[in-house]
Amino acid sequence: MSPEELLAAFLQAWSQQDADAFGPLCAPEIGYEDPTTPEPIDGANAIVEHAGRLWKAIPDGRLETTGPMLGEGNYVQRPAVAAQQLAGRRD
Repeated sequence: MSPEELLAAFLQAWSQQDADAFGPLCAPEIGYEDPTTPEPIDGANAIVEHAGRLWKAIPDGRLETTGPMLGEGNYVQRPAVAAQQLAGRRD
């Protein structure tokens, strides 16, 4: 799988909230930085758990790319934004 295919599969699995597809895309030693956490998240299992918490809190959340893939080799990223519709009661 090419880096571009990996990132596309990652974004799709995240946006479809598919832990069965998402987890295997993460190498065991993966690191992930998220502005909603106080420090980086290390390891595939920890990232899948974090994703589950986000999916529960924001059920229609998805990632949308905002630019081309950056980097090369083992270190790549793709700019993305979290998109969701926050609708509900405001009691």
